[in-house]
Order: sequence, then structure tokens, then C-alpha cells
Amino acid sequence: KAIEAGVDGVDTAISSMSATYGHPATEALVATLAGTEHDTGLDILKLESIAAYFREVRKKYHAFEGQLKGYDSRILVAQVPGGMLTNLESQLKQQNAADKLDLVLAEIPRVREDLGFIPLVTPTSQIVGTQAVLNVLTGERYKTIAKETAGILKGEYGHTPVPVNAALQARVLEGAAPVTCRPADLLKPELAELEADVRRQAQEKGIQLAGNAIDDVLTVALFPQPGLKFLENRHNPAAFEPLPQAEAAQPVAKAEKPAASGIYTVEVEGKAFVVKVSDGGDISQLTAAEPAASSAPVQAAAPAGAGTP
Repeated sequence: KAIEAGVDGVDTAISSMSATYGHPATEALVATLAGTEHDTGLDILKLESIAAYFREVRKKYHAFEGQLKGYDSRILVAQVPGGMLTNLESQLKQQNAADKLDLVLAEIPRVREDLGFIPLVTPTSQIVGTQAVLNVLTGERYKTIAKETAGILKGEYGHTPVPVNAALQARVLEGAAPVTCRPADLLKPELAELEADVRRQAQEKGIQLAGNAIDDVLTVALFPQPGLKFLENRHNPAAFEPLPQAEAAQPVAKAEKPAASGIYTVEVEGKAFVVKVSDGGDISQLTAAEPAASSAPVQAAAPAGAGTP
């Protein structure tokens, strides 16, 4: 219906990466619109080759898969982006609280409302999700307020679509005034100072900077510690986490070798038979076994405490 109404674009994902935490499958929409006035013109066979490629890629990241299977309406109800949901699951798992996922999903829309219905995009989605986790795990809403949550309430992330929760804002401001201007206007220029610091460290540690040094400066600006480690080990892949690999296929168990041939005595319905089993498992020469010599009956012991009548 959205397409018929003239929607500008629809987000999809190649089938091998779709559903669960991703968008609907591209191929499904292409097939649905084929032959209509909204035909996408995409070749389904070429899409299949793309899907096959990413099917193998996905295997390498199996360890990072979440618990969702297929489509899950909780994503829509909780207003949670797929990438944010996997992050939530990881946080809860680390806290041995994976069973609290539904409670956290129910808490997210409430936290988002308290924070002025801020759009759930990086980094605000992680901020809202983390605060929801804290609210659930501590057993009391906003018993602990994350630094980033306080930043949103103070106005450090800019204007929110609607006003934030006034009581929470007053709590974090502690009498101070909220930020009402463009937050970036309050930052002092620091690029020149940072560039000088990166060049100094590069000289001290023998780091070879890129031809366009500003790229390395921005790397350190965005990721101070891992960025510097990257520059120090730019040509040493062993210093970093190895690339994900697909799980090794489990070896097929070897079939057990049939038992060696031999002669056995088996009992069937109370009767004993002597059988010969060949190497292939064939049974032959089925004959009745000679009855064992009868032994004298054993007199049962008298019950304890029983005497002679």
C-alpha cells in the first residue's frame, strides 16, 4: 500500500541477511512487484548469487547471532532497531539476566518518552537501551542514571522532539541551566592541539602516519585508545582480534565395524538357541541349545523371626 501511495523508497535486505534483526527480504519484494507498474527491474537470479555470497559470510558471525527466529513483533512494539536489540541481548547475557529481555523491551518506550521521544539512532539508541536495562536490573526506575542519559536530559545532545521529563531533568541539572543552544557551539576548537599531540606520539613511538595525516588524527579523535593502538600496529595484523571464521564442519562419525563372526547362545521366549553370526551380520545355524543339567532345588530360608511350629 505504501508503494501504491508513492513511497520514495523501501528498506530491504538480501534474503540471507534479512528477517530477525534485519529488513524484509529484497527478493520477496522484487517478486511481488514483478510485472506491475512498480516493477523494480532487478534480476532475481543476480540477487540469488548475492544472497549465496552473504549466506557464507553470515556463517562467520554465527557467535554474534541473537535469539530471535524469523519475524518478531516485539521489535515493532518496543520501537527497537535490530542492531540495538542484539546489543541489549549481549548486555543482559553478560549480567546473567537473559530472561529479563521482555521486561527491558517493555521499558524502552517508557524511557524514550522520558527522554523526549528522542530518535533511536546511534548513539541515542544505545543510551536508551542501556538506561532501560539499568531500570530493570536495579528494580527501580532511574535509581541509577547513566552519564549519557543525564547528557540528553541536560540538552547536550540537542533539542528533543518533545520536552523531556521535567522531574528527571531537574534531578540531573542540580540547579544548573540546561543547554538551549547548539551543543557543538560550546566546544572549544581542539583539532590543532590534537594533531600536534598525535604527531608528537608518532615521533616518540616511531609510528608512521598516513600520507594524509588528518585521517590518523581523526581516528585517534574518535577512538583515542584503540585508534592509537591501530596506528602503532598498522602493519601487524597479529596485534588485533582475528577475523571471524565459519565454524568448522563436524567430522562425520565413522560407522561402527560389525561384530566379528562367532557362535552365541541367545534366549527367545524362555528358550535357548545356539546361533552363528557371520562378518556381514547374517545369522545361520539356528539350533536349540541343550538344556542345562537341573540342579537340586534350594530351600528358601525361613523368614526372620519365624520359629518351628
